[in-house]
Amino acid sequence: MATIILLLYGLCLLFIFCFSMSQLHLSAQFLKASHNKQKQPDLPAILPSVTIQLPVYNERLVIERLIDHIVQMNYPKANLQIQVLDDSDDETLQLAHQKVAFYRQQGFVFVHIQRPVRTGFKAG
Repeated sequence: MATIILLLYGLCLLFIFCFSMSQLHLSAQFLKASHNKQKQPDLPAILPSVTIQLPVYNERLVIERLIDHIVQMNYPKANLQIQVLDDSDDETLQLAHQKVAFYRQQGFVFVHIQRPVRTGFKAG
């Protein structure tokens, strides 16, 4: 009976040892990879023009933060057009207009569009 218990105990110790070795191997791989960080590739010389559309409808609590975060993108201003598709009927319209005017003065290309009749989907 004692030999069976010792055998089970030994198998458990072997399992724990193998598991610990695999964890040690993973830790070593992580440390090795963290020292060999690759730098991001350089942007190509000619970048395509990009249009970002922001459909909004009565989002007065987020419109200013949304526009602020969009202009923080790392992309040339000359190749970036931002369209604010605003179907709002509350103060969101005025807040968006102020932010768009502010960033236009800084050289961003903004288009602020509001439909006279709101039909269809959000900021259709």
